[in-house]
Amino acid sequence: MRLFIAFTLPADVLRPISELLALYKRRYPQGINWVASHQLHFTVQFMGEVKTSDLPELREFIASKVGLLYPVKITYQGCEIYPANHPRILWLKFHSEEQLIPKFLQEFRRIFREMGYEPDIKPLQYHVTLGRIKTVLPVASEREINSTFLPLTECTLSNLVLFESRLTPTGPIYRAIDEYDLNL
Repeated sequence: MRLFIAFTLPADVLRPISELLALYKRRYPQGINWVASHQLHFTVQFMGEVKTSDLPELREFIASKVGLLYPVKITYQGCEIYPANHPRILWLKFHSEEQLIPKFLQEFRRIFREMGYEPDIKPLQYHVTLGRIKTVLPVASEREINSTFLPLTECTLSNLVLFESRLTPTGPIYRAIDEYDLNL
């Protein structure tokens, strides 16, 4: 099973992002596979394929650590096509100074490695993927997307979720396995 850990979007953040996504879907109907609004999230750690038999150990580890975490304040930085040289993803970029989630990830990656997996070690970059680019976009479209204004400033993420991702011909389907409210 394909697994990842993510934060769900608070309603006050989901609303303007969903509106922007609807606008982009109308403006750029071809060449981008758009994420469905109800599937938008902030990825914390992608794990990839994990044996079902290892799921209980992962769940136990996450459950044992979430009590040490607090809601995360993040700041909106803009819309971005990433990476710049061969764009594959259109995302909304956010930033946080808080260090609890990166410390959690260090420990999670160590445990994941001990279980025999090779963790994705890219630095945590808070973002919401809006779409996956399948064909080259015109330069004017890239400029327009990169300069998009969204009326967001700071928000707080508090609902951490362990998701299963099933790939289908029409796009991924996410199923929550466990949810953790960091406000508790």
